[in-house]
Amino acid sequence: MKAQAAGQNRPRGVIISFLALTFLLSACVTSGESDGSNGSQQGTATETPTSAPSPSGSSSPVLASTTTTSTEAGANLRIDIHSLQRQKNDTVVLELSLKNLGSEEDASLPNPPLQGEGSADVQPFSLIDGSNRKKHLPLLYSEGACYCSDWSEASVESSNSVSGWIAFPAPPDNVKSMIFVSAIAPPILDIPLSQTGKKVEHPAREDLAAPEIWDVRSLEGDLAGNTREETGDEVSISLSTDVLFAVGKSILTDKAQDKLRQVALEIDNSPGKTVKIDGHTDDSGNESINNPLAVERAQAVEESLSSMVNRSGVEFDAEGHGSDEPIATNETEEGRKKNRRVTITFAS
Repeated sequence: MKAQAAGQNRPRGVIISFLALTFLLSACVTSGESDGSNGSQQGTATETPTSAPSPSGSSSPVLASTTTTSTEAGANLRIDIHSLQRQKNDTVVLELSLKNLGSEEDASLPNPPLQGEGSADVQPFSLIDGSNRKKHLPLLYSEGACYCSDWSEASVESSNSVSGWIAFPAPPDNVKSMIFVSAIAPPILDIPLSQTGKKVEHPAREDLAAPEIWDVRSLEGDLAGNTREETGDEVSISLSTDVLFAVGKSILTDKAQDKLRQVALEIDNSPGKTVKIDGHTDDSGNESINNPLAVERAQAVEESLSSMVNRSGVEFDAEGHGSDEPIATNETEEGRKKNRRVTITFAS
């Protein structure tokens, strides 16, 4: 996953739900309509901080919505997209709101994008330019904060919403729509990119970092929770530990060996010299159990792959992260299953 400009060698990619995954995940993507409720950006939904973009929030028309099953709000957190507009400074601004549809009195929300937040296989929000097969990451400032509104301290009561905006590098002028992708919900296809009408301008500070735009080659997933992303010059394969290991164990199953043989063939056919293996657990139990288990599972995958790879000169780097880098909520079994994984990354 190589950035087009000023990207990192191993970026914070997400095993994103894209096209093929749209039909596999148990959540919905729908065209939305305004529900008439009022949102805010920070604090509870009844507050309107001075940094709130205007117009924004759930009182604006809704272009499309996606509902997630992978947050602490369970299946009842909805992301509404209100607009995607070009700005004067070669950026596009996505106006969105997050609504708590459930009975939870105070639902937690995903944080705004931040440099270094999350693991290498998770990116909170991104836009896809499908016609040019490019993934646009949120714009960041030099110290790592995102060029966006700040809802990091926000909470939202039942039936209320929180609004915000995120700036991204703009696609070419002939691009008329983009795909919204998040780490917590199915994607939204064909969001129209507005070039006319009233624009909401959000000036950037001078210390804006260079944009990151990745090449997108292919993204795949299956019902077992295994995902494969090939972006730019890197492949990242995330395998569910429910397939690889018995519960609480670090001995590979026979089914795991079959999966790893497929991965070994890809590594043999790749040009890279380093294979990175990252083990992750959910937050069941405690760190004294999860951290060693994640390390032992990563090492077990390393040992097996190293014996299967025939190409000389390949080095393996195995590391365990315990439950520190979740890609979904640990409040539901579905979310915990996604978090129990081993990710294998190598050059393509």
